[in-house]
Amino acid sequence: MTPLTFHRDSETFEVDERLPVLPLRDLVVFPHVVIPLLVGRAASLAAVDAVSESRFILLVAQRTPEVQDPASADLYRVGVIARILQVVRQSSGATKVLVEGIARARVTRYAPSAEMLRVRIGEGLTGWVAAHNEPVRLGDAAAYKRRLTVGPDAGPESILLVPMAADEHTVGVIVLSKIGRDRFTADHETTLTIFAGHAAQALLSVERHELLVRQQGELEQRLASQRRLLAVNEQLVSTLDPTEVLGLIADSLKAVVAYDTLGIYVIDRVRGARRAVVARDRFAEAILTHES
Repeated sequence: MTPLTFHRDSETFEVDERLPVLPLRDLVVFPHVVIPLLVGRAASLAAVDAVSESRFILLVAQRTPEVQDPASADLYRVGVIARILQVVRQSSGATKVLVEGIARARVTRYAPSAEMLRVRIGEGLTGWVAAHNEPVRLGDAAAYKRRLTVGPDAGPESILLVPMAADEHTVGVIVLSKIGRDRFTADHETTLTIFAGHAAQALLSVERHELLVRQQGELEQRLASQRRLLAVNEQLVSTLDPTEVLGLIADSLKAVVAYDTLGIYVIDRVRGARRAVVARDRFAEAILTHES
């Protein structure tokens, strides 16, 4: 399969043109978001197992969450390409998957297999418009060789496709169709192109806002850690007992850097020994009485 290349900020990604599809119920994942997913349905587990070494998968929301085994008609046509960061198999048979949303994607065709759904990206008219960032207006779509047909033909059909682009960056495609030949004019194309430009700017604004919110959250976490450190420092300055100082450091550190066990040692250069003075461990008593 030919890989597709796209960019996000300073990163470059290569994604297979066909991706396994993971349907989501009551959940929408956005680009730049890292979130754990609990996967239990057989088709969904097969999709996770089918992920290639690049570890990319397409996340698509179901139209009706109650459907247990969704077919292509049960899924939306816009989803998010995600990168799988971690997979944890559970004893219950379910799998916990940690994913990072990378970029929005429009589905051009679902290709169901025996166990799962696969989607081909960049195929058909929609894929061509997205790849070339150019509109397409056809008086009879059936005559166009790139067209993909879903369901029976209802006769001649006009189609108008316009890329949603901003700053030469295509974020999606708007597709209009109407039964009959030559139902869309150049004026329709111009109007839709203007609308698509505004839509692209809106989508990019959302992505930038999501990035800013994430960065703001990270900054607030750093500031909170720094405030805790300042508070600890004030306590340390007012404490004169060395053992009490180290115990205060151990207890305060967990609010700044989470840990399971902790040990603080001092070096006795006269005796050439290392001695534990603080231990936060289930073997703390043995650690504190040991000298090396």
